[in-house]
Amino acid sequence: MRLANSIVLTACLLLMPTAVLAAEVPAIEGLESEVHVIERGEEPWQLLRYDWTVGSTESSRTDYRMSLTMAGDGEQMSMAMPMSMEIEATVTEVAEDGSAWLEIIYKGLDVGVSEMTIDGQPLDDAVLQAMAEEFDEQSRRLIGSSGWEVYDDRGRLLDWGIDAPEAFPEDLRAQVEQMSATPTILPEEPVGVGAIWNVASSISESGIDIGVTEVNELLTVEGDRLELDTRIELGASGGIPASELGSAADGMVDEMTIRGDGGVIVDLSRVFSEMVLEMDLHMEMSSPDGVGGTSAATMDIEMDMEISPV
Repeated sequence: MRLANSIVLTACLLLMPTAVLAAEVPAIEGLESEVHVIERGEEPWQLLRYDWTVGSTESSRTDYRMSLTMAGDGEQMSMAMPMSMEIEATVTEVAEDGSAWLEIIYKGLDVGVSEMTIDGQPLDDAVLQAMAEEFDEQSRRLIGSSGWEVYDDRGRLLDWGIDAPEAFPEDLRAQVEQMSATPTILPEEPVGVGAIWNVASSISESGIDIGVTEVNELLTVEGDRLELDTRIELGASGGIPASELGSAADGMVDEMTIRGDGGVIVDLSRVFSEMVLEMDLHMEMSSPDGVGGTSAATMDIEMDMEISPV
């Protein structure tokens, strides 16, 4: 396994957790999504709906603490990568049915490499610094990118687009397309404390099958404030080109699973939720070996993710 390919594939996955939470964004036309209420909870039941205000602007910061291990071709690489991202959302329009138009802007993106080893041997500080500078250069090119999204009053994505200029690098466009406010999707019927509902989404396009299930349990309700316990599971198979994840390198993601759980606080008057999640990602990949064959690799990531208002 060539180190350069490993680093490229790692870099293209930096924004994957955001994409997981908004799995409908990359291929909304092929999306099938269903919301099922498993338990309605205690009475009195109430209808939960977002109530966004035209002209309101808010920002959200996501902090990631990632520990990554990649193995293949007799080598093993491990990395520790802290990362933070800040997104701003402005509600530009609210329709009579409660649907809202949002403008989304990348305000900040910082990526670091705190340590890295290959076959148990640590890389020297100069190499780590060079990698950090390369990630930082890519990050700066994303800042200021913008897009727009339309959500109904249950938090379901109805439409979206990006406003990146024609000259915007193609290898970064997929990362910009992963921007999303990602509000928690609410059930259609009234529910009470103890309610459990899941959101099941599936995408099947160009031989790629992706299934995402999010299970929410309503722990408390205080006015517009909801406290939830959330579990997320994603499975993908069929071969995903690395280019679909924002990488310029040749290669395929042959299989991917993601599991996460944690707590979410939803304010029905705000676009962004507060969230603390622990996530595990496993990937099996293949890429050209330069001599007519393919090189196989596996990647495992343990991640703590925290989303909070700025």
